[in-house]
Amino acid sequence: MARQYQPRDFIRRAPNALLQGYLMELGVGRDVPWQHLVETHIEPVLRAYGSAPEPARHRIDTDFPEIERMGTEGGVRVLIEEGRSPFHNVNLAGVFEGLSGHLEMAFIAFHFPLSTFHFPPPNSTAGKRGEATVVRWIIFSAGVGTTTSHTPRTTQRRD
Repeated sequence: MARQYQPRDFIRRAPNALLQGYLMELGVGRDVPWQHLVETHIEPVLRAYGSAPEPARHRIDTDFPEIERMGTEGGVRVLIEEGRSPFHNVNLAGVFEGLSGHLEMAFIAFHFPLSTFHFPPPNSTAGKRGEATVVRWIIFSAGVGTTTSHTPRTTQRRD
């Protein structure tokens, strides 16, 4: 049974380093004492989330549920299988080796640029960073994910 997305639960379970990287990219959480934050002490992160500007909050409220959906054993299996396809040629199993949780694996795949995994981004109109993100490319090209409130910033979903 799929876990229902709840921001508080997601933030509690997601590693602080990944939350920090993601939120700082959106300009959120600059006042959170990340270096001194214990993993389960989420109140400063929740305050940052709650006070995020509307565009950033919309993005968070779209992306975190996607990561949640893929942060399961089955979701990670799909990521690994799709990554192995000749179209993607990404060894996500190797990337995930040594990681402890499915949510962490999904978050890493979602957040980090394709160049981290040493293969060229797909032909697309890239976002500000000029790179795609792994999960959006793999999930949307495989038709696994859904987007209802925004178009992935790197590729259009293929049916």
